[in-house]
Amino acid sequence: MILLSRKVRFTVSRDEPAHGNNGFGGIPNSNLIGAFFEVEISLLGRPATETGFVCSVAQIDDATRSIAVPVIRSALFGTERIRLANLLPQLGVLIQNRLNQPVIAVCLHQSPTHSLLWKQESPSMITLTQEFDFAASHRLHAPALSEAQNRATYGKCNNPCGHGHNYRLSVSMMAGLDAPGCDIHQLETVVDREILARYDHRNLDQTGDFASGISSVEHIAQRCFELLQPALKLAGGTLTSVTVWETDKTSATVVPD
Repeated sequence: MILLSRKVRFTVSRDEPAHGNNGFGGIPNSNLIGAFFEVEISLLGRPATETGFVCSVAQIDDATRSIAVPVIRSALFGTERIRLANLLPQLGVLIQNRLNQPVIAVCLHQSPTHSLLWKQESPSMITLTQEFDFAASHRLHAPALSEAQNRATYGKCNNPCGHGHNYRLSVSMMAGLDAPGCDIHQLETVVDREILARYDHRNLDQTGDFASGISSVEHIAQRCFELLQPALKLAGGTLTSVTVWETDKTSATVVPD
Protein backbone atom coordinates (compact mmCIF):
# COMPACT_ATOMS: atom_id res chain seq x y z
CA MET A 1 0.00 0.00 0.00
CA ILE A 2 1.07 3.58 -0.67
CA LEU A 3 0.47 6.58 1.59
CA LEU A 4 -0.17 9.62 -0.61
CA SER A 5 -0.30 13.08 0.98
CA ARG A 6 -1.25 16.34 -0.66
CA LYS A 7 -1.18 19.87 0.79
CA VAL A 8 -3.95 22.18 -0.43
CA ARG A 9 -3.76 25.91 0.37
CA PHE A 10 -6.59 28.44 0.18
CA THR A 11 -7.97 31.66 1.62
CA VAL A 12 -11.44 31.88 3.13
CA SER A 13 -13.15 35.29 3.13
CA ARG A 14 -16.75 36.38 3.64
CA ASP A 15 -17.34 36.81 -0.09
CA GLU A 16 -16.26 34.40 -2.81
CA PRO A 17 -12.72 35.52 -3.78
CA ALA A 18 -11.02 35.30 -7.17
CA HIS A 19 -9.53 31.89 -7.79
CA GLY A 20 -6.18 32.89 -9.31
CA ASN A 21 -3.73 30.28 -10.55
CA ASN A 22 -0.97 29.98 -7.93
CA GLY A 23 -1.59 26.60 -6.34
CA PHE A 24 1.57 26.87 -4.25
CA GLY A 25 0.50 30.19 -2.75
CA GLY A 26 -3.14 29.18 -2.44
CA ILE A 27 -6.33 28.98 -4.49
CA PRO A 28 -8.66 30.79 -3.90
CA ASN A 29 -6.59 33.84 -3.02
CA SER A 30 -8.09 37.13 -1.95
CA ASN A 31 -7.55 40.85 -1.60
CA LEU A 32 -10.32 40.80 1.00
CA ILE A 33 -9.93 40.30 4.73
CA GLY A 34 -10.04 36.59 5.46
CA ALA A 35 -8.09 33.64 6.82
CA PHE A 36 -5.46 31.44 5.18
CA PHE A 37 -5.47 27.67 5.67
CA GLU A 38 -3.39 24.70 4.55
CA VAL A 39 -5.08 21.30 4.59
CA GLU A 40 -3.03 18.12 4.10
CA ILE A 41 -5.02 15.10 2.94
CA SER A 42 -3.51 11.61 3.31
CA LEU A 43 -4.85 8.69 1.28
CA LEU A 44 -3.97 5.01 1.44
CA GLY A 45 -4.19 2.88 -1.68
CA ARG A 46 -2.49 1.12 -4.54
CA PRO A 47 -1.38 2.89 -7.73
CA ALA A 48 -3.73 2.33 -10.64
CA THR A 49 -2.17 0.28 -13.44
CA GLU A 50 -3.32 2.75 -16.10
CA THR A 51 -2.07 5.98 -14.47
CA GLY A 52 0.40 5.03 -11.74
CA PHE A 53 -1.63 7.23 -9.35
CA VAL A 54 -3.17 6.33 -6.03
CA CYS A 55 -5.30 9.38 -6.79
CA SER A 56 -4.83 12.34 -9.11
CA VAL A 57 -3.59 15.36 -7.16
CA ALA A 58 -5.88 17.49 -9.33
CA GLN A 59 -8.81 15.47 -7.99
CA ILE A 60 -7.57 15.87 -4.40
CA ASP A 61 -7.19 19.63 -4.91
CA ASP A 62 -10.66 19.98 -6.41
CA ALA A 63 -12.37 17.82 -3.78
CA THR A 64 -10.59 19.52 -0.88
CA ARG A 65 -11.26 23.06 -2.05
CA SER A 66 -14.87 22.44 -3.10
CA ILE A 67 -15.64 20.96 0.35
CA ALA A 68 -13.28 22.70 2.79
CA VAL A 69 -13.76 26.29 1.62
CA PRO A 70 -17.57 26.44 2.12
CA VAL A 71 -17.46 24.37 5.32
CA ILE A 72 -14.80 26.61 6.90
CA ARG A 73 -16.46 29.78 5.56
CA SER A 74 -19.75 28.78 7.19
CA ALA A 75 -17.99 28.10 10.49
CA LEU A 76 -15.86 31.23 10.31
CA PHE A 77 -18.59 33.72 9.46
CA GLY A 78 -21.68 32.00 10.85
CA THR A 79 -23.37 32.87 14.12
CA GLU A 80 -22.61 29.56 15.83
CA ARG A 81 -19.32 29.22 17.73
CA ILE A 82 -17.48 26.17 16.33
CA ARG A 83 -14.05 24.92 17.30
CA LEU A 84 -11.81 24.32 14.31
CA ALA A 85 -10.89 20.84 15.57
CA ASN A 86 -14.50 19.71 15.29
CA LEU A 87 -14.51 20.37 11.54
CA LEU A 88 -11.77 17.86 10.72
CA PRO A 89 -13.81 14.61 10.98
CA GLN A 90 -16.48 16.20 8.80
CA LEU A 91 -13.91 17.24 6.21
CA GLY A 92 -12.37 13.75 6.22
CA VAL A 93 -15.69 12.00 5.59
CA LEU A 94 -16.89 14.45 2.93
CA ILE A 95 -13.60 14.43 1.00
CA GLN A 96 -13.43 10.63 1.21
CA ASN A 97 -16.95 10.36 -0.23
CA ARG A 98 -16.09 12.78 -3.03
CA LEU A 99 -12.88 10.93 -3.97
CA ASN A 100 -14.25 7.44 -3.28
CA GLN A 101 -10.85 6.72 -1.65
CA PRO A 102 -9.99 6.08 2.01
CA VAL A 103 -8.89 9.34 3.67
CA ILE A 104 -6.83 8.20 6.63
CA ALA A 105 -5.78 11.61 7.93
CA VAL A 106 -6.58 15.32 7.66
CA CYS A 107 -4.06 17.85 8.96
CA LEU A 108 -5.10 21.50 9.08
CA HIS A 109 -2.52 24.26 9.47
CA GLN A 110 -4.05 27.48 10.73
CA SER A 111 -0.61 29.12 10.86
CA PRO A 112 2.99 28.07 10.08
CA THR A 113 3.41 26.97 13.71
CA HIS A 114 -0.01 25.55 14.64
CA SER A 115 -1.65 22.41 13.27
CA LEU A 116 -4.56 20.06 14.04
CA LEU A 117 -4.38 16.41 12.98
CA TRP A 118 -7.31 13.99 12.70
CA LYS A 119 -6.80 10.30 11.88
CA GLN A 120 -9.43 7.86 10.75
CA GLU A 121 -8.03 5.20 13.11
CA SER A 122 -8.89 7.43 16.11
CA PRO A 123 -11.91 9.40 14.84
CA SER A 124 -12.84 10.94 18.20
CA MET A 125 -9.31 12.25 18.89
CA ILE A 126 -7.33 15.20 17.62
CA THR A 127 -3.60 15.96 17.83
CA LEU A 128 -2.67 19.59 18.40
CA THR A 129 0.82 20.80 17.57
CA GLN A 130 2.24 24.21 18.37
CA GLU A 131 5.75 25.63 18.11
CA PHE A 132 7.42 27.96 20.58
CA ASP A 133 10.82 29.61 20.94
CA PHE A 134 13.10 30.56 23.78
CA ALA A 135 16.61 31.98 24.08
CA ALA A 136 19.03 30.40 26.53
CA SER A 137 22.73 29.85 27.20
CA HIS A 138 24.65 26.79 28.31
CA ARG A 139 28.01 25.06 28.20
CA LEU A 140 28.58 21.49 27.03
CA HIS A 141 30.80 19.95 29.66
CA ALA A 142 30.84 16.38 30.99
CA PRO A 143 32.02 16.08 34.61
CA ALA A 144 33.28 12.54 33.95
CA LEU A 145 35.72 13.75 31.28
CA SER A 146 39.01 15.58 31.72
CA GLU A 147 39.42 19.16 30.55
CA ALA A 148 41.29 17.94 27.48
CA GLN A 149 38.65 15.32 26.72
CA ASN A 150 35.88 17.90 27.08
CA ARG A 151 37.61 20.23 24.65
CA ALA A 152 38.13 17.37 22.19
CA THR A 153 34.51 16.20 22.51
CA TYR A 154 32.65 19.51 22.48
CA GLY A 155 35.02 21.93 20.75
CA LYS A 156 33.88 25.58 20.93
CA CYS A 157 30.73 24.49 22.76
CA ASN A 158 32.96 23.76 25.79
CA ASN A 159 34.04 27.42 26.06
CA PRO A 160 34.04 28.24 29.81
CA CYS A 161 32.08 31.42 29.04
CA GLY A 162 29.29 29.35 27.49
CA HIS A 163 27.28 30.17 24.39
CA GLY A 164 23.65 30.73 23.43
CA HIS A 165 20.92 29.41 21.17
CA ASN A 166 17.57 30.57 19.94
CA TYR A 167 15.84 27.26 20.65
CA ARG A 168 12.67 26.19 18.84
CA LEU A 169 10.25 23.85 20.61
CA SER A 170 7.45 21.82 19.01
CA VAL A 171 4.89 20.16 21.29
CA SER A 172 2.19 17.71 20.15
CA MET A 173 -0.71 16.74 22.37
CA MET A 174 -3.63 14.35 21.75
CA ALA A 175 -7.06 14.96 23.26
CA GLY A 176 -10.67 13.97 22.69
CA LEU A 177 -12.59 16.23 20.33
CA ASP A 178 -15.04 17.15 23.09
CA ALA A 179 -12.49 17.22 25.90
CA PRO A 180 -11.65 20.54 27.59
CA GLY A 181 -7.99 19.77 26.93
CA CYS A 182 -8.52 19.90 23.15
CA ASP A 183 -7.65 23.57 23.17
CA ILE A 184 -4.64 25.42 21.78
CA HIS A 185 -4.91 27.99 24.59
CA GLN A 186 -4.63 25.22 27.17
CA LEU A 187 -1.54 23.83 25.45
CA GLU A 188 0.11 27.24 25.25
CA THR A 189 -0.68 28.00 28.90
CA VAL A 190 0.98 24.77 30.05
CA VAL A 191 4.08 25.20 27.87
CA ASP A 192 4.47 28.82 28.93
CA ARG A 193 4.30 27.86 32.61
CA GLU A 194 6.38 24.68 32.55
CA ILE A 195 9.02 25.46 29.90
CA LEU A 196 9.24 29.08 28.78
CA ALA A 197 9.07 30.59 32.27
CA ARG A 198 11.72 28.07 33.34
CA TYR A 199 14.21 28.35 30.48
CA ASP A 200 13.71 31.54 28.46
CA HIS A 201 16.66 33.94 28.85
CA ARG A 202 18.27 31.65 31.42
CA ASN A 203 21.52 29.78 31.74
CA LEU A 204 20.29 26.19 31.41
CA ASP A 205 23.15 24.86 33.51
CA GLN A 206 21.95 26.94 36.45
CA THR A 207 18.35 25.67 36.44
CA GLY A 208 19.19 22.43 38.27
CA ASP A 209 17.40 20.39 35.59
CA PHE A 210 20.39 18.54 34.17
CA ALA A 211 21.66 16.15 36.81
CA SER A 212 24.20 14.69 34.40
CA GLY A 213 25.74 18.12 34.01
CA ILE A 214 25.32 17.92 30.23
CA SER A 215 22.66 20.25 28.79
CA SER A 216 22.76 18.68 25.33
CA VAL A 217 19.80 19.14 22.99
CA GLU A 218 18.92 15.49 23.68
CA HIS A 219 18.73 16.13 27.42
CA ILE A 220 16.85 19.41 26.95
CA ALA A 221 14.19 17.65 24.85
CA GLN A 222 13.97 14.83 27.41
CA ARG A 223 13.56 17.28 30.30
CA CYS A 224 10.89 19.24 28.42
CA PHE A 225 8.98 15.98 27.88
CA GLU A 226 9.27 15.08 31.59
CA LEU A 227 7.95 18.49 32.64
CA LEU A 228 5.08 18.61 30.14
CA GLN A 229 3.76 15.05 30.35
CA PRO A 230 2.12 15.25 33.81
CA ALA A 231 1.02 18.87 33.34
CA LEU A 232 -0.79 18.13 30.06
CA LYS A 233 -2.36 15.01 31.57
CA LEU A 234 -3.88 17.18 34.30
CA ALA A 235 -5.13 19.53 31.58
CA GLY A 236 -6.94 16.66 29.83
CA GLY A 237 -4.48 15.79 27.09
CA THR A 238 -1.82 13.20 26.29
CA LEU A 239 1.66 14.34 25.26
CA THR A 240 2.69 12.55 22.06
CA SER A 241 5.99 14.21 21.14
CA VAL A 242 8.42 17.01 21.96
CA THR A 243 11.04 18.29 19.53
CA VAL A 244 13.74 20.81 20.39
CA TRP A 245 15.88 22.47 17.70
CA GLU A 246 19.10 24.10 18.87
CA THR A 247 19.86 25.16 15.28
CA ASP A 248 18.05 24.70 11.96
CA LYS A 249 20.26 21.67 11.38
CA THR A 250 20.13 19.93 14.75
CA SER A 251 17.10 18.72 16.68
CA ALA A 252 16.07 16.01 19.14
CA THR A 253 12.61 14.44 19.41
CA VAL A 254 11.21 12.55 22.39
CA VAL A 255 8.12 10.30 22.21
CA PRO A 256 6.56 8.10 24.92
CA ASP A 257 8.37 4.81 25.58
